Amino acid sequence: MKKIPYISLPLFLLSFLSASCLTNTERGPLYDGDKKDVIEEEQDRSPDIKPDRDLSEGNDSSPLIDAPAAVIATVQIVDIKTLEFEWSSVNGVEEYKILEDKNASGDFAEIFTLSKEVGKKKYSISLYQNRRSIYKIQSCNGGGCSDSNPMKIEDMINEGIGYFKAHNAEKRDFFGASISMNDDGSVIVVGAKWEKSNATGIDGDSVDNSLNNAGAAYVFQKINGQWKQKAYLKASNTGLKDEFGGSVSISADGKTIAVGARSESSAGIGVNGNSQDDDSAPSAGAVYVFVNTNDKWSQIAYIKASNSQTLDTFGHQVVLSADGQTLAVSAPNEASNSTTINEGENDNSVADNGALYVFRRAGNTWTQEAYLKTNETTPVASMGVALAMSGDGNLLATNYGRAVFIFKRNGEEWIQKAKILPNIFDESDHFGETLALSGTEAIFLLVPVMKMEREKVLIKTPTTTVVRILGPPIFSDVRKKAGLKMPTLNPVIQILVIFLGKR
Repeated sequence: MKKIPYISLPLFLLSFLSASCLTNTERGPLYDGDKKDVIEEEQDRSPDIKPDRDLSEGNDSSPLIDAPAAVIATVQIVDIKTLEFEWSSVNGVEEYKILEDKNASGDFAEIFTLSKEVGKKKYSISLYQNRRSIYKIQSCNGGGCSDSNPMKIEDMINEGIGYFKAHNAEKRDFFGASISMNDDGSVIVVGAKWEKSNATGIDGDSVDNSLNNAGAAYVFQKINGQWKQKAYLKASNTGLKDEFGGSVSISADGKTIAVGARSESSAGIGVNGNSQDDDSAPSAGAVYVFVNTNDKWSQIAYIKASNSQTLDTFGHQVVLSADGQTLAVSAPNEASNSTTINEGENDNSVADNGALYVFRRAGNTWTQEAYLKTNETTPVASMGVALAMSGDGNLLATNYGRAVFIFKRNGEEWIQKAKILPNIFDESDHFGETLALSGTEAIFLLVPVMKMEREKVLIKTPTTTVVRILGPPIFSDVRKKAGLKMPTLNPVIQILVIFLGKR
């Protein structure tokens, strides 16, 4: 008989083969694989019976935890653009979460995670973006989270709008005729060009109402989240119908304010002249500059045009550079026929031609730097009805008749940089009636126009390019990106964005 060769098998393989030949009974009840199978089968047959313990690996001794009860929550508007949530405490909670559904779409996102000791939370919002928002509070622990009642804010949103009134509010004061805000939004100056008190200087007696349309300006500051009136500004030579506060501008840091009084009537000329009480030049106009030092406001300059004349309305518009060191002032009814910068200011042959004046500051001393005129002369062009300045004070934009003109500072001199006008003009467009310049490296000019048709093509100068016409819904994003300050626009206004090039 042939012998079968002996084959040596490893011990682990022999053990495996032996085990595979055994029946389940022979393996015994302690075999791990079958024990797991038996438990799973029992659970499948009895789905309503839950094990007393979590049998997952590593947690076979941990008890199951139920999610805490849902809280009862409320929300209210407690300050300008500020919500406050409040909720009841519940047992077994480890943390709370505040969820927000911004568009009432059912898509909630977590905005806060708070410790179990907290039962109240404030939240600053954008009224426009959050007007349809819905909120809920979650109470959470290791067993899960429970949702509170949903909270809508749409019906209360108007309560979050900032509301300012003058401390001496009277009918027909025209409070809000002009407004300017500093860069971080903590200081606001508001003009009331028909306010009637005979007070002069800072924080004077506002009770008397004997000077119709004298005008005033009010400074508000946000301190610890609350707005407070910080100053009541009047001209050093308050006069009847001066319209002090018809235009205002504030520096980026909120420490310098310029106030225009287009109908001020003194015959003075230049800066800090001695003719403040002379009223022989009706509506010649003036500008007043105030500074805040150690939390105290004071007037440092009384400014008149170098060629001040009756009815020039110097101070119709005022604008400060970001650092408060450059001031531009318009006089839309100035009447010289000059077509050259810094020349011909004493001619008065072209009615309502208009002019711009630029002043520079050294310490608390202001001097006139430039007298700006366009290179053309047109009666009733009213240059300076609209006026804008770049943040660094080196670029000015103004209307002139049917066009917008750009002036640029080159060193110590100013030049006319560009003329921008529509190819097809319609009076109803109101082209150039309001202007804004960006404060970024790339200079953009924004021109609001009424009902401008998109097919109207602008004439392009060698240094300008039309970018696009925008509607109000997306204008706020453009303004934010460009660092612009601009009045709120009504829905029929379009925004024309013009790229003027690099600095």
